[in-house]
Amino acid sequence: MSTGRSESSEASRALAEAAFAFLRRYPPFDEIEREVLQPVLARTSLGYYGKDSVILQAADGVPRWFYIVQRGNVHVRPLFASVEAQGTVAELSAGDCFSVGALLEKRAAGPAYVAATDVFCYQVPAADFQALLGDSARFRDFATAYLASLLRDSRRLLKMHASSYMGEESLANQPLRSLITRKPVCCPPETPIGEALRAMQSEGIGSILVVDDAGLLTGILTRHDVVERIALARRDLSEPVRTVMSPQPKALRADETAYDAALLIAQHGIRHVPVTDNGKVLGVVTERDLFAL
Repeated sequence: MSTGRSESSEASRALAEAAFAFLRRYPPFDEIEREVLQPVLARTSLGYYGKDSVILQAADGVPRWFYIVQRGNVHVRPLFASVEAQGTVAELSAGDCFSVGALLEKRAAGPAYVAATDVFCYQVPAADFQALLGDSARFRDFATAYLASLLRDSRRLLKMHASSYMGEESLANQPLRSLITRKPVCCPPETPIGEALRAMQSEGIGSILVVDDAGLLTGILTRHDVVERIALARRDLSEPVRTVMSPQPKALRADETAYDAALLIAQHGIRHVPVTDNGKVLGVVTERDLFAL
């Protein structure tokens, strides 16, 4: 029994080393630290898919794996097309990966991924994909850039098929002022941190905007900031909120669209977008607002 376990362990180590050497040739893995990547690869498997077999489709639900093509070609079939359809949106080859958007949003994949040849894929467990997002800034940048590219592609496809997707196009073009459902909760920069936190709690909101005497936006404090900059840093709650806020946050005008907000969120990895009108704060649009839309 011990011999069998030893052989299995040796095979796992060999697979992990081979995967590491392979991924070092492709971004973003060429810039991820060995100590971050190796534990993930120890739990990574190598999957085989025969020609014309479906690797991933919407019916599978939230993907179990983050896939990296090791050998062969994968056809990406159009969104909502049957897996038997012959048209392809893209062809993936060695070093390419997929299921990024679905794993980021914890939803089923949109397109179908079909083996155009015999295909081998490294399969990283979904939990390890999420761990990489937290442990590697380079991988997190890659994932948000990938999601931003998906949004740009979806925008292009909506324009190409405007007659079929008139409803979706209209939603994407909604001005942000139409999404504001409540007045913004704001505070001056010198407000004590504790007072700002109590305002967030009493209003049941995930962020508070920091504005100057003229009503112009100077910063934002979010729940994420509370954990990282206040709780973990053990800040004195009597300090002014300006010492822990995110200064000069990314904001959009009220006449910009829901699509613009979605793209900004994807590009910068943020969850709250302040909306301004003639320089004054009108409200906040959140990631949740956009997904609900």
